[in-house]
Amino acid sequence: MVTILLTYDVNDFLEYKRIFNKNESARKINNIKVKGVFIDLEDHNKITTMVEAPSKEAFDDHFFKQPNIAGELIKCAINKQPEIKYIQNILANNDVL
Repeated sequence: MVTILLTYDVNDFLEYKRIFNKNESARKINNIKVKGVFIDLEDHNKITTMVEAPSKEAFDDHFFKQPNIAGELIKCAINKQPEIKYIQNILANNDVL
């Protein structure tokens, strides 16, 4: 599993939310799990979404190769391409640093 952090500058949060909610079935089909949606405390137009995917490639296929996902967000709700970070947990369930 890989975790993806997507940070957006939104121009219309309600439109972003509508598009995000509309794509729930596509996320399920592609085994993309939403772990959280966060708002920047200093800039309420900045949203970070945390999702888990089976792999980076699986997420990229879901997000970039389906025009109704990234394309609709860019067209209707966000000001520019999202910042995307791919991260992976290095701790087992009971590990501590």
